[in-house]
Amino acid sequence: MLGRHSPNPDDAQVHRVGRQLALFTIVLMSLLLLLAGVTLYLRARDAMLSPLRQALVARARMARIDREHMSRPPGDTSRRHIPRLGADTSAGGANPLLDDVFVALANTHLHVVNHNGSPFGSRLPSVALAREVLAHHEGSFTFAVEGERHYLIYALPRRQGSRVTGVVETGILAEQYVEGLGALVQALIIVGVAGLIAAAVATALVVGRALRPIRSALRRQREFVADAAHELRTPLTIIRSTSEIALAEGDEEEQERAERILRQSTHLTHLVEDLSLLARADTGAVSLQQQAIELSDAVSDTVAGIAVLAEDRDVAIDLQLDKGISVRVDPIRLRQLLLILLDNALKFTPPGGTITVRVEHHRGHARLSVQDSGPGIAPGDLPHLFERFYRGDRARSSEGTGLGLAIGKWIVEAHGGRITADNAPRGGALFAATLPLAS
Repeated sequence: MLGRHSPNPDDAQVHRVGRQLALFTIVLMSLLLLLAGVTLYLRARDAMLSPLRQALVARARMARIDREHMSRPPGDTSRRHIPRLGADTSAGGANPLLDDVFVALANTHLHVVNHNGSPFGSRLPSVALAREVLAHHEGSFTFAVEGERHYLIYALPRRQGSRVTGVVETGILAEQYVEGLGALVQALIIVGVAGLIAAAVATALVVGRALRPIRSALRRQREFVADAAHELRTPLTIIRSTSEIALAEGDEEEQERAERILRQSTHLTHLVEDLSLLARADTGAVSLQQQAIELSDAVSDTVAGIAVLAEDRDVAIDLQLDKGISVRVDPIRLRQLLLILLDNALKFTPPGGTITVRVEHHRGHARLSVQDSGPGIAPGDLPHLFERFYRGDRARSSEGTGLGLAIGKWIVEAHGGRITADNAPRGGALFAATLPLAS
């Protein structure tokens, strides 16, 4: 026999809230770091590209205007025929990168008619860019690779009057730019990871401190409920005893009053017992005495004890039990769970109806289900059925404390299982509890 304390649902809820809050904070920090990194990357890229682009634009405009300086034959790669640009107003002044720019001139058929120091030789650095420029009649940039080197290329249409006669492509080595961006990306990744780690540590500390008073308040609430339930037992016992004596010895009028008092005190006693159980379960004071049992036998014994009530209400109980299903549970708590589900089914099954109890294998677990032939569960009630003191519209007219299903949920989860509620395909409510099989 194994004794095990049940888990504390309030602590589990606080942990879930803490995890959700921490996850939200980390995701928010990740988005902020990503936004900052992208902004820094774009600004750095523009800052690094700006002088290169200015040099290419200036050289392209100069080559388009001074065609006579490109009169050297294609095989001559000397630079002395490309004029030095001392002060180009279109580029905003002198640019020290102009001497590193190469030029290639092509006609409308994209054949290179002249070039100066181009590492691409007698072919255009980017044919696709030249086609785009000829199609849209405006300058544009791109990157091109020759060997293992990267070049920034700029193309501009050549004009004679209003007629486009070809294209000018200028280029410059962009290795430092590519390497600089790569180093920047690596630095941003390192800083981002370090920032996330720091944010996670800080979030864990802040969330833990913020949830501390909540845990303390929940603990005090559980202790109050447990103490109140304990203190109410004695006066309720006295009231019941006094009512029973009056019921046995009083006259007819006194017996009627005593019966009403006894009925209400019995209801209050059940409520106090349920509250006491849940309060002790919340504090982890309920120990489960688990042992391996045959589930179908335990279900048969429990149903036999409630069969008389079913017969009085003209309700049939249909048992569909698979044999050989062993589970490790606390037999007393399992019986309590089944009585809760059967009592709930009896409340809503009309005379002549049927309650079906099944025990079966289900995806590697034992599955215990109770299905009635009543009106079913309203869709709005389904998400709240296992909440404490919640009673659906159809249950408000019947007796009960509103704690039965909450206790049933605790019993199942304390054994490592799961309980669900739904409407059966053919009508009626269907409660199903899955429990781990005994090893």
